[in-house]
Amino acid sequence: MAYSDQWSQAENHAFFRCFRPTAGVGSTRALPVALYDPVLDKLVALFGAALKGVGVGGDDGSSGGGGGSSGGCGSSSGGGGADSVPPSNADCEMASRLCAAMAKSFADEEARMAEFSELLQDYLGECIEPHHPIRGLGFETDGSLLCRAGGPASSKRLPVYIQQVKLEIGTEGDPYFQGQRYYQLYLANPEVAALVQGTVLPVLFVELVGPYLRVSALASPADVTVVCEPLTPYLHLFSMHRHRPDHMICVALVLRALKIGIGLLKNACGQLQQPIAASPAAACSASASASSASSAGPSPGASSSSAASAGGEAAATAVPRVAVPLRDPSLQLPYPLRPEKGFRDVQPVGAGVYNPLYFAVYEDRAVAVKFAHMSADAIRVHRAWAAADLAPKVVLEKRLPCGLVMLVMEQLAPADGWVMFYSLPPDLKEQLNGAVVAALGRAHTIVVDRGLPGVHADLRQANVMVQLPRADTAAGSGGGGRGAGGGGGEVAVGSGMGGSDGGGEDAAGGVSSSSSEPQVQVRFVDFDWSGLQGHTRLPAFSRMRLPGYGCGCQVTQEYDMTLWEYERVFGPA
Repeated sequence: MAYSDQWSQAENHAFFRCFRPTAGVGSTRALPVALYDPVLDKLVALFGAALKGVGVGGDDGSSGGGGGSSGGCGSSSGGGGADSVPPSNADCEMASRLCAAMAKSFADEEARMAEFSELLQDYLGECIEPHHPIRGLGFETDGSLLCRAGGPASSKRLPVYIQQVKLEIGTEGDPYFQGQRYYQLYLANPEVAALVQGTVLPVLFVELVGPYLRVSALASPADVTVVCEPLTPYLHLFSMHRHRPDHMICVALVLRALKIGIGLLKNACGQLQQPIAASPAAACSASASASSASSAGPSPGASSSSAASAGGEAAATAVPRVAVPLRDPSLQLPYPLRPEKGFRDVQPVGAGVYNPLYFAVYEDRAVAVKFAHMSADAIRVHRAWAAADLAPKVVLEKRLPCGLVMLVMEQLAPADGWVMFYSLPPDLKEQLNGAVVAALGRAHTIVVDRGLPGVHADLRQANVMVQLPRADTAAGSGGGGRGAGGGGGEVAVGSGMGGSDGGGEDAAGGVSSSSSEPQVQVRFVDFDWSGLQGHTRLPAFSRMRLPGYGCGCQVTQEYDMTLWEYERVFGPA
């Protein structure tokens, strides 16, 4: 599987959600790895900060780099500042030693691996050595760190760190897939099947390819499916103290993040509890999980044989089959939405949705839950418009360590007559256009923050929800949509401030222009790109919806109105 003629086969894609060859679609699209486990969430934050040259402390507020003062290693250009912790002496020394050692040429892979492992275990204070993921199969990692699951007295050990070493670039297959295959073997080990049933098994994975190092995060939400997400690019391990001191600081901070991360993973692994014998209901759920895996790729038996041929080192026919582990289906949900967090009846909304979006029940109310990168101003715009009944009410807002925002909103339910404007028939769209324009005009008058109004920045038909009287909805809503929009919420009919005194606005978000037009409630959704007037630009990699308005262009209220009118005339952009 380390070779392209193996991993590029379509039947293997469902089991390796690692951006190669694609990010996946539908059931094969993985969540951001940070959403699978709270420790992975922290790891994404740790390594993200390290790459920016910002040191962050561990849970105890320490640098995690072995103590000591920062000495002269800190730098005003990324060595940590007033709100961060610069690399310690131990971090800087490790970076220097590693760069000096790995830039050398080695006679063979084993020599490079031995020197790297010796340096790393001296820095970590842990024993890094090769292990057999499954006893008797003969396959051995290039180095790994195992932790006793459930505490020191446990006889069961799970990996928290795996490394894959290559002599130089371009030698002996792809280490990215080889490491994933070794991890997959750990998942398939029958001796720990009961333990992995209730965990995504978060692991840090290091590739050392010649003098280049990359760190990735591994997780498994189902059967032997592997999610792998790089946390760093390949970092060159060259001694560049005089030429690129900022790079040396980055290497030191990445190494410290690795040390802190391994500590977090060990702590979590030590707290795992040995599951009690599975109940019939649990066994049924696990069976369903395994069935779903077989429908997404090779049969369980075939996948197990494939898993046991890690690294392409032996033919699959020479390897005995191993059982696909049964897993808790809730592991496929973002960790904040799992049963112990207070959410129930969680259902993913997948079709046409870019960011992870779910319908659920929370505190006995139907909600929509979205995970997205949103600025503080974007959230302020959403809340301000929601206060005027022009957006879904926000039930709960939480910024996760990785930077994603978890936004829990009232659900715009089709059962209550809510429908995406995009899905309406053309004649009804034209009839209701004035109501949407009027609602947008009111939204633009709302002062959001610092005396400034807001802009939506993505005012398309797919991001507008309307609620019609049930008779009108039944007669003219066509396909009706899924009620998701891009992450909306639910507002009851007539939830405004009361009836109007004749024509015009009858509520904050409702319009009754004349007796010939249906009364309609309007809600705007998907505030990911929103911000304040005069302080908002289109994000990188955004699709050009209006001619001349590409990535980085300033967004104004005029842009909102123009984009809406453009789609009215030319159809959805």
